[in-house]
Amino acid sequence: MKKNLFPLLIIFFTGSILLASLYFSVRELMKNTERIMYQDAITITDVIELSSSRLLEAQKEIEKFYADRLLMAQELVERTGAKDSLTVSWIMSVSGISRVMIFNRKGEILYNSSSSSPEDTLLTELRRYGKGFSGVVPLESEEFYNLVFSSGERVYVVSVSKSEVLEKRVRAGIGSLLRGIGQEGRIIYLALQNEEGIIFATGNIKELESIESDTFLLRALTKETTRGRYHQLAGFKVYEVVRPFYENGKLMGLLRVGIDGDFYFSLTEITKRNIILLHVALFLLIIILTIIFLKVRRLREMLISFDTMVQNVPVGVVRFDSRGRFLSANRIAEQLLSLPHGTIKNITPEDLGFKDLKVRSINRMRDRKRHILLTLIPIFEDSKKRVGSICFIESTEAEEKLERARELEVIGEIAAQVAHEIKNPLNAISMIIQRIKSEFMIAPQNEAKELLSIVVNEIKRIEHSVNRFIGIAAPLRLKKRCVNLRQLLDEVLDLFAEELKDMSINVTKIYITDVSMLLDREKMREVFVNIIKNALEAMSPGSRLRVALFRKENEVHITVRDYGEGMDEETLEKAGQPFFTTKAKGSGLGLVFVRKTVEAHGGEISIKSKKGNGTLVEVILPYDEYTRC
Repeated sequence: MKKNLFPLLIIFFTGSILLASLYFSVRELMKNTERIMYQDAITITDVIELSSSRLLEAQKEIEKFYADRLLMAQELVERTGAKDSLTVSWIMSVSGISRVMIFNRKGEILYNSSSSSPEDTLLTELRRYGKGFSGVVPLESEEFYNLVFSSGERVYVVSVSKSEVLEKRVRAGIGSLLRGIGQEGRIIYLALQNEEGIIFATGNIKELESIESDTFLLRALTKETTRGRYHQLAGFKVYEVVRPFYENGKLMGLLRVGIDGDFYFSLTEITKRNIILLHVALFLLIIILTIIFLKVRRLREMLISFDTMVQNVPVGVVRFDSRGRFLSANRIAEQLLSLPHGTIKNITPEDLGFKDLKVRSINRMRDRKRHILLTLIPIFEDSKKRVGSICFIESTEAEEKLERARELEVIGEIAAQVAHEIKNPLNAISMIIQRIKSEFMIAPQNEAKELLSIVVNEIKRIEHSVNRFIGIAAPLRLKKRCVNLRQLLDEVLDLFAEELKDMSINVTKIYITDVSMLLDREKMREVFVNIIKNALEAMSPGSRLRVALFRKENEVHITVRDYGEGMDEETLEKAGQPFFTTKAKGSGLGLVFVRKTVEAHGGEISIKSKKGNGTLVEVILPYDEYTRC
C-alpha cells in the first residue's frame, strides 16, 4: 500500500510546487511588464527634459519673433497714425500683435482694441512716465508683453499675449519631438496639460479630463511626483505615467504619457503562455518519469528475483545480448567453465562453441577440468526480433562418473564370475603340469621341458589377466608411502630402455620440480607403465617421447607426450571405455585401471590427441597437506 501511495505523493507535491511556481512566475512577469512600461514612459519624459537646450533656443527665437512684431506694429502706427479702428485692426492683422491701446498725455485712455481693461501695473507705469514721455519702452504686465512709445500728443501701447507666446514656445520647443514620439506604435498619447487645460497634445487627443476633476492628476501636480496607473481612454487599456514638467525651473504643468498596455501585454501573453506550457510539460515529464521509475523499480525487483533464482539454481546460467555481448552470469557458471575470477565478463558465445545464435544449440566441452553440457537458447521479442540469448551449463562429470561406475560394477560382476569360472580349472591344470614335470618324463626331455614351460607361462599370463579382472571388480586398497615422482618416472623409463633404444626413440625429460608425495608406489608405477607402453605402441621408429613433471599451484602435473599416429575424435571419445581397444591383442582394460588408480588418489587424467599429430596424456594429482611428505 505504501509503495503505491509514494508515487502519488510525489506527483501531488511536485504538481503543487509547479502550480505555486507558475503563479509566482506569472505574477512576477506582470510586475516586470508594468515596470518596463513605467520605465519606457519615464525614458520618454527624460528625453523631453533633456531637450531643454532646444527649448531655450526656441525661446530666444520666439522672443525675437514677437519683438520684431511689436517693432513692426510701432512702425505701422507711426506711419498711419492709427486714426480709426479699421486702421488699428489692419495694423494688428499685419503685425500679428494681440492688442493696441492709445492714451493722451494725461494718461487717459482714448482707444482699446481689447475688451478687457488695462492692467493696473501698466497704468501705474504710464503715470510715472508723465506728460513729457518720449522714446520707446518695453513693459511687461500680468497678461501681455508691451511696447510703449509716443507720437505727438498721444502715447501708444502695442501688446502681445503672454499665453500666445507660451504656446508658441511649447510648440516650437517640443512640438516636433512630441509628434515623433506620438508616431511610436506603443505610445497612445503624449500631452502637456496645466490647470487651465491642454497646452499641447499628440494629434489623436482631442480632450482630456481636467486636473481638478482627477484626484490622481491633482496629487501628481501638487506633490510634484511621478506616478503611474492603469487607465481606460477611448476603448484602449492604457498605462499612464504623469510627471511634472518644468521650463527654466518653473512648473509648466503635467506631462502625461499613455503607453499601449495591449502592446506590452500581448508580448507578455506569449511569455505567459510559454511559461504555462513549460510548467505543464514539466508536470507531464514528472508523471512520465514517475511511471518509468515505477516500471524500472518493478523491473529491478523482477531482475533481483530472477538473479536470486539464477544464483541459486544448480546449473550455470550466462546471458548475452542480441550482439552476443556478455550481460550476466551466476557463480556456478564461472565454476563450471573453470575461468579465473572476473574473466567471465569477456566470454562470448563463440568461446563456448556456438556460432549460430538464432537457433537452439547444444554443445559439449570435455577436457581435464571440464565435463559440461551447454545449451544455448535464443530469446525473441514478439516471436520475431531476437533480443538476446541464454546459455545453460550443466556438469556431466558426476553423470559420467556414475555411468562409469555402473559400467565397472557390471564389468566387475562379470569379471568376478568369469575369473571364478576360469581360475579353478587353471589351478587344476597348473597342478597337473607340475606333477608331469616332476613325476613323468617324456623323451626327449629337453623338448618336453620346453613345451611344458610354454604351457606354464601361458597359464601365468591367463592368471595375470584374471587377476586384473578381479582388480577392476574389487575396490582399490592403497598402500601409501612417500614416493619421489622423479625417481619413479626414471625407474619406469629404465624398464623400457632396451625397447626405446631398439626403436631409436628420442626421449626428452622435463622435470621442473622435484617433488615427493604420499602414493601407492606399485599402483602408480603400473599407471605410468601403461601410459608409456601405449605411447611406444603408437610410435614408429625414430620418433620422439617427452615426459614432463611440474607443479601448478596445489597440483602436480605429469605429462607424457608422444609424436605417434594419434587418434581421431571418435576413437578419442571411446578411449578409456572398458574393453575398447585398437590393438590386436589388447584387453581394453589398461586405461580403465589407470583412470581408476588416479581417481583413487584424488586426481584426474585427461587425454588429448589429433590424428597424425600424436597424443598427450596428463595426470594431475592434488598436492596439499594430505598428500605432501
